[in-house]
Amino acid sequence: MPRLNPRFRRIALRKVGAYYVGELGGGLGKDIDSDLSETTKLVQIIEHEGLEKIGDGRLGMLVSSYSSEPPPLGTISEINKLAGSIYNRLRRVIPELESANPVNYDYRNLVKAFEDFLNKSIKLLPLYNPFTFFIQSLRSTPKPYLKIMYCDELFSNPIRNLMSKYGIELVKILDPNLGISSLDDESAVIGHKDGSVGDLLTQLIWGIYELTYELNQLGYPVNDELKEYVSKYRGYLYEFASNVSDIIATNVKLKCGHKLTLEAHGGLMRLMDNGRYDVMSFNEPCGLMLKLPITEMRYERFLEVFSQLLFLGVAWISKTDRIMMYVLH
Repeated sequence: MPRLNPRFRRIALRKVGAYYVGELGGGLGKDIDSDLSETTKLVQIIEHEGLEKIGDGRLGMLVSSYSSEPPPLGTISEINKLAGSIYNRLRRVIPELESANPVNYDYRNLVKAFEDFLNKSIKLLPLYNPFTFFIQSLRSTPKPYLKIMYCDELFSNPIRNLMSKYGIELVKILDPNLGISSLDDESAVIGHKDGSVGDLLTQLIWGIYELTYELNQLGYPVNDELKEYVSKYRGYLYEFASNVSDIIATNVKLKCGHKLTLEAHGGLMRLMDNGRYDVMSFNEPCGLMLKLPITEMRYERFLEVFSQLLFLGVAWISKTDRIMMYVLH
């Protein structure tokens, strides 16, 4: 059965929703949670099995057989979990959160609730919110660049203690590996500690990007916000490509992602091209990013050419078993 086109799917869902609310006086389930679960399954039947199944005697069996959430609902569920985790961490130090009154919706009026949720979510994105831009800028940025963009006091004990109080804890991700602790620390790339509020907020931002991308792909009039954000800073990407034309093989297309493995030793940085990195709409083949599969440069030059992109969040570094850098362009 082919997938319903987005416009027909919206009309179908409105009709089915109106039938269950108007004729039966409620949702599919006996309470909010079960109603959401059963409605999700019904949506999947409409999309994958066809509208004719609505009148089929096997409807109950079909509903029970669909248990996984379609992409937008799964993303919303993940956003809800992240927001809950952030709230639980912050309410310990912000008493006002305990007395905040959430907006109560009639659970059957899902359209209004979803519109409000989506609008408020988008307002949290770094393109529109200075605070989340600040949090994103601390994801994986060289310490010297942060001092230039903000101030030296950002790393003073009083400021670090204040940020720690609100769950913003920074750790070292990468350094030049000179073997001299003070020099390594001074030029290190720093980022959010795993599980900290800063880390959770970064995940929340990307959950919202994922949601807008999925809705955009389904045909809803929602901007692909990650694409919007990267496009905003295309000028910096062009400048970057021009400054490293001796080592970069690809052009800026605003459609591609690349991943590189990083190794630092004795003040030298080795970059190893791991090929394309597909994320949301940055999923087109662009060849290798580096002219040579393995490229070496001084650590100082690495900071010079990549700091701006790392600060803006169009590139980021993560550390698991290896140190990886991801670049959208």
